[in-house]
Amino acid sequence: IYLRILPILIAVFLHIPNAKPTGEELYTLYCSACHGVDGKGATGGAFPPLAGSPWVHGNPKRAVAIVIYGIHGPIDVNGKAYNLEMPPQGAALSDDQITSILNYVNTAWGNKGETFNRDLIRVTRSEFASRDKPWTAPELLKLFPLPEKQTALSD
Repeated sequence: IYLRILPILIAVFLHIPNAKPTGEELYTLYCSACHGVDGKGATGGAFPPLAGSPWVHGNPKRAVAIVIYGIHGPIDVNGKAYNLEMPPQGAALSDDQITSILNYVNTAWGNKGETFNRDLIRVTRSEFASRDKPWTAPELLKLFPLPEKQTALSD
């Protein structure tokens, strides 16, 4: 893990002008302490996984809104209940950083999501600019329902 964050630390401390960390490096720095390096939830699954999570798929504004404003209270991820606080990251992370992190999450660990672009982050920030507290799962699900599970009987 130290080798993954070393380039970021060097860039930060030396202020190397063109050193732009990758989405994986940013994820490792800002997200892996809770969601795990493998996306399965840190500390043996005490935190919600991002690998294979329906919360990562579907309307991309849901993921953007969670990263920018955070989420609190009970949430069900893949049939397991969590009741933790994810602090808002919108003030700490730029639109480019959020784009890189979400693009990494959407393509890592077998996730096959669409790619994000900086404009989506900007538009989502603007759309919810008056929001001053973290989301709850019911609020997000009302705006951005989870994708329906495909089963053998779906067709």
